[in-house]
Amino acid sequence: MRIPPWNQLLSVVLLACLTSACSTAPDVANRRYLAAYMDDVRIGHSIRTRAVFADRVVTTHRSVVSVRTNNRKIDKLSHYQFTESTDGVPISFRALETSNGVSTRRIVGHINDGQLSARVMVDGEWKDHRFPWPQGALLPEGIRLLRLEKGLAAGTTYELLIFDARSLTALPCRVTVRPSVPVDILSTVTDLTPLEISRPGDTSGQVSVEYVNADFDTVKTISPSRGTQLIYVTLPRHLATMPTNPQEQAHLGMTSSPVSLSEAHRATPLTYTIKPRRGQLLLPGDNTQTVVEGDNGELLVTVSRSDPSSASEIPYAGDDEILLAALATDTHIQPDNPTIADLARKAVGDVTDARQAAQLLQEYVYGYINRGKHYTGYGTSAEVIDGRYGDCTEHAVLLAAMCRAVGLPAQVVSGLAYTAGDDGVGRFASHAWVRVWVGEQWLHVDSTRTRVDAGCIMLTVGDKNVKGFPSSLDKFGRFDILAIAAYGEALAPPESPQGNVDDALAEVADDTQQETAIEEYPQITDEEAGGDDAIDSANDDAPSADTGGDDTPKLK
Repeated sequence: MRIPPWNQLLSVVLLACLTSACSTAPDVANRRYLAAYMDDVRIGHSIRTRAVFADRVVTTHRSVVSVRTNNRKIDKLSHYQFTESTDGVPISFRALETSNGVSTRRIVGHINDGQLSARVMVDGEWKDHRFPWPQGALLPEGIRLLRLEKGLAAGTTYELLIFDARSLTALPCRVTVRPSVPVDILSTVTDLTPLEISRPGDTSGQVSVEYVNADFDTVKTISPSRGTQLIYVTLPRHLATMPTNPQEQAHLGMTSSPVSLSEAHRATPLTYTIKPRRGQLLLPGDNTQTVVEGDNGELLVTVSRSDPSSASEIPYAGDDEILLAALATDTHIQPDNPTIADLARKAVGDVTDARQAAQLLQEYVYGYINRGKHYTGYGTSAEVIDGRYGDCTEHAVLLAAMCRAVGLPAQVVSGLAYTAGDDGVGRFASHAWVRVWVGEQWLHVDSTRTRVDAGCIMLTVGDKNVKGFPSSLDKFGRFDILAIAAYGEALAPPESPQGNVDDALAEVADDTQQETAIEEYPQITDEEAGGDDAIDSANDDAPSADTGGDDTPKLK
């Protein structure tokens, strides 16, 4: 029901077979099957089960999708279970996520007396978390009951908090009921009511749409993400669970560059002419990035990564609310973690100069994290300090946590970083780094040793944590970089046209779609699902070997 974070690109609706610790059968149970599409290509399926017992409701979501990244096939499985009272009060939840059966993340959470106690396991290591349950946050049954209360009258609008069990955060959403429309599903036209789901205050134009029937069952879901659409359609079981064609995903994290940028170019101030494709595009600014509205809805974004001219000392002793928030502890950045605080103090030693401290911590994190393994999603700084691996987001949260631990205000920045591929094609890829407060200005640092220069464009800045990174990836595919200028002079394209990266990668995607789909349905055991006695075996939903082929249903 929400616009998904980028690492849940293929798990917009987490649907599954039901697993429960209860020994009795449910009083009421129903199950629906949905096929998952990306750009009209089937990539997997989902299953949703809702079981009503005498005193509680158990909802399980299971999703199996298959994609390709840089011509590497990735099979993803997610299994979520939510337990609530019959009036929608959250009780507990649990989750399992795997990627190619290797990278595994498990979450078990219980809500009691307004407190959330959660255990998160990544690659065999359990970590405990405890913090207040977000007031008013809802799980699936609570959302269903709220829908019933609000009804389907066109024009109805209401707001709610949807709890995201994966990130352990509550996401504010606004629902707007639109007039019913005819929807064609497999040549059968049915009148359905669209529910538009957006983020309050978001002017980006990013809206998810759920089409529901008169019984409030979701028949079709469309969610925009990184320039493409994820679509889930309710179908009969034998059609929804057919084998899939893995879709190439590498291009979804890329934005084309109109010109090639040398290191000399990126060492000077650069002005980007950015044209939103739809809606309004809001970009942050600071002493290193200015945003000015140009003609025809274009944005002129000037980036200059000059260092602050003045110095300051740590710890920060001011009273600015933004900087105090940049010192706080939250679900992803834990400067109060004893190990993080101890290592940060050792890395800095007796240094009190803020700039020098930031540089020491940047180098420390670079040497501390092993870059051969990656989290399946967003690791918290506490997970990273123990696991010692991750990509740019894990580098960013750990660096931010260690900066905060020594009293240096730090925020996670997410955006674009210029890169030149082996094919000579210039492009901007998604990236995350950190900015720290030094001498009354922001200094941008990156412990991956990616140079934060004028080739890095800020898309979002987290107020306290990494949540801005998914938001930044929602902006991919929503704008084009039309031109790049240095000192007021437009940079010319190279003599040999570098071509359009989107077209080139689209050709790769077309080729990979012709390859064999998933041959073996990923199985999930009761133990993997975190359950005890399964109400229904998930393996019963495995498709037979003779399905698929040319009978795969076409999306309409």
